Amino acid sequence: MFVTQLEQPIPAARRGFELARKHGVTTVFNPAPALPLTDDIYPLCEHHAERNGSDGAGRRGHRPCR
Repeated sequence: MFVTQLEQPIPAARRGFELARKHGVTTVFNPAPALPLTDDIYPLCEHHAERNGSDGAGRRGHRPCR
């Protein structure tokens, strides 16, 4: 299982997803801390944790994983 979040650079999370999928590893995404994201990262993950911003506003523009 590969689990990642956004405390490292977004390209590192994206690359981790790509490698995990290549090797058939289950992927989990916790998109925190709240950062602006492009939609292209969500198809790379299988499961995600709901995101709440530090302001409690929650995630805007939610796109489900695959």
